[in-house]
Amino acid sequence: MVHLFIVGNGFDIHHGLKTRYTDFAEYLKSAEPALHQLFSRFFYEMHKSYDWDVPNCLDADHFVYDRRRDFEESLGRLDEDDYINISQENISEYHEKIGMSEQLVDQFVSETSRILGVFRGWVLSIDIINSSRKEFSFNDDIYFVNFNYTETLEFFIV
Repeated sequence: MVHLFIVGNGFDIHHGLKTRYTDFAEYLKSAEPALHQLFSRFFYEMHKSYDWDVPNCLDADHFVYDRRRDFEESLGRLDEDDYINISQENISEYHEKIGMSEQLVDQFVSETSRILGVFRGWVLSIDIINSSRKEFSFNDDIYFVNFNYTETLEFFIV
């Protein structure tokens, strides 16, 4: 009988790795405070622009960290079709039309690629070797679908 296991971030967390969104927010806040502040302000303003409930938080500069659930929800609410159809040249015009500051949008767009570098740095800093490692051996009829951005599964399987 063939067995399929779907592995996600819970696998890393179960093995004691600091891979939660809160862990990345902490890393971003300490490694790149200005970038953290920019993303916070952008998503706070996005909530206001789309007339979504603006949750209580310390202020717009702390939105990403203080209101993690709301930040994650706002990512899920973005209409991908809207963003796919908007070219880099007219994205500022689009956001201005919905009431967001053109300067904030331009700054966000220009800094978005930096967040990927910071994220990559964070993933590489995760100490898989010193996690609560348990080696696993599996028969040939076991398959995995891995949604992790770390190599934890590969590290644990013998």
